[in-house]
Amino acid sequence: MSKILGDASKEGQLVIYAALPGVLSSLIASFRGKYKEQNFHITYLSGHPVPIAEKIRAEIKAGIPSADVVVLPQYSLMQLEMDGFLQKYDSPELSMYPPNYYEHGGAAFALEPTGLMYSTAVVHEEELPKTIDDLTDKKWRGMVAMQSLTRRVEGLLGIFFLASLLRTIDERQWNVFLKKLAADVRPKTYDCLHHMKDATKNGKHAISFPGALRTESLKEAGGIEPFFLRDVPPTAILRSISIIKNSTHLNVAKLFVDFILSKEWQSKLGETKEGMVPARVGIQSSYWISSPLSKGMTIFPNIEEVKQVEKFVAAYRQAGLD
Repeated sequence: MSKILGDASKEGQLVIYAALPGVLSSLIASFRGKYKEQNFHITYLSGHPVPIAEKIRAEIKAGIPSADVVVLPQYSLMQLEMDGFLQKYDSPELSMYPPNYYEHGGAAFALEPTGLMYSTAVVHEEELPKTIDDLTDKKWRGMVAMQSLTRRVEGLLGIFFLASLLRTIDERQWNVFLKKLAADVRPKTYDCLHHMKDATKNGKHAISFPGALRTESLKEAGGIEPFFLRDVPPTAILRSISIIKNSTHLNVAKLFVDFILSKEWQSKLGETKEGMVPARVGIQSSYWISSPLSKGMTIFPNIEEVKQVEKFVAAYRQAGLD
């Protein structure tokens, strides 16, 4: 028995905060199965990224026990890391991951393809916008939904999705795009991406973004398909895990991180209901969104974009976006 496993057996417990209920249930069941003899007691809380991160901050500042590990979009963990609420763990499994998957914001275990979706009941594929400029055509007024770019109630995916366009177009073009989007399209905004997806599914919107383009998630929703703009590379965010500062059950937390990054779990990840893409090098997934993504995806946001979140929010407000 390794020292970590021996010490973990004495701790006996693990507390997880996460924003990934489907994958989390499967992960916990597999982890319990691997460590049957230890019979770890696992407590978990699932919610949206912003409330989860705020809860961690509040608990640590108050000096009360918080989670041992947290599973969130990488951008949320980057922010927690910058605020000093994470502790670094160099898992031996990290050698099988690209360095940019774990340099900031914990360790990424999955890629989540992210982009634009359309309602098949409202618009035909051949009518969809082909470029960024097409997306701001006045014909889409009242037909587009987005995640709120300024309220920051549940997540920041919309903020960073639009910010990532600055890798494709210059800042002047970007500001023109924002203003035209606000003035000519006037998108309806949602705090919750699930509510946005459901509204699109029910025909309230022709187009919505950004959304998770997980194959199984779209299949279950029905009536929604992904689409891609010619001048915007396919994108994805990273889903990551980290150990929280002053973790009460540090060794069980390390075992859990090692497990989620292991070849064993990564091989199962592509088969889970959520349909995410395993991040470990060499693992094949049965879920791949479509041929445009078969050549790879642009990962966003990077650490510099996360550091500039206030700049982006100010630009969205100035443009007249909600």
